[in-house]
Amino acid sequence: MPSTNQLLGIFIFAMTLLSAAPNTVNTSKNTLNFTIINKDKAIGTLKATKVVNGSKIHYQSITTIKTRVIKEIEVDYKYDVVFEDNLLKKASVIIGVDDKPY
Repeated sequence: MPSTNQLLGIFIFAMTLLSAAPNTVNTSKNTLNFTIINKDKAIGTLKATKVVNGSKIHYQSITTIKTRVIKEIEVDYKYDVVFEDNLLKKASVIIGVDDKPY
């Protein structure tokens, strides 16, 4: 199973790609979808979204991983981050393991 640092790296990479997308209108939405691979096997997905509305930027990343360590587990990550005028206004993360809060 990918470590927390690996997942954070994926999240930062996705947000970097989203930030590089051109913003030519006042409100825009950009979504990227990734498949998470471990040992040549797809074990999950990552969906990263960036919504720009005026001076407010909302990033969201949803990751689901299903793998077997000793027993099969499912890990769900949901990151929600909002910047306004280049200042962090809100950040939250919800992590679940086998449908239970972590």
